[in-house]
Amino acid sequence: MPVPAYDQFIEPVLRFLARHPEGAPAGDAHEAAADALRLTADDRVELLPSGAQPVYKNRAGWAHDRLKRHGLSSSPKRGLWKLTSNGLTYAKAHPKLSEAEIDQLTEVGRAARLSKKDASVENVPASSQETERVRVHESPDERIELAIEEIQTAVARDLLERIAQAPISRRLVTYRGANDPTHLDRLLPGDVIKAP
Repeated sequence: MPVPAYDQFIEPVLRFLARHPEGAPAGDAHEAAADALRLTADDRVELLPSGAQPVYKNRAGWAHDRLKRHGLSSSPKRGLWKLTSNGLTYAKAHPKLSEAEIDQLTEVGRAARLSKKDASVENVPASSQETERVRVHESPDERIELAIEEIQTAVARDLLERIAQAPISRRLVTYRGANDPTHLDRLLPGDVIKAP
């Protein structure tokens, strides 16, 4: 079974933090969410495409981010997650989150920004177009990595097309001497040889 989308981590993170009103280390919340979602050992070692972090920890982190953006949780210090008083009230009032409630928590208006000072939600005036809400199931890190891959592929393809279209007479070959991997026997008519 693949690691669930980050929206499925919201409820396990919320419930774990509700059981620890004084706050808990983020690592403990990651593991509690993984246990609640019954992730296997193989699921827990699956890494993001960048190899920087396990997928389940990344998704738990984004679930916590959504709770923070709705004013339900905070990070009073690095690596510590804690429900706000609104978060504790919300958890008690919603013993089981419905799909609609999870959808609402995954929605982040473009006007919602985290304050650098206290990680609470701060409303910035926005135009009517900016109040449009976006729902995503892949974590933003995953979406960024996929976008970067797509851009790199497109740039490489475009560069190869441009090189292939360049007239042979415009190729410039730099030859740095006998130890250079550019072999003179591979030169084409019209190549320009440039010394370093």
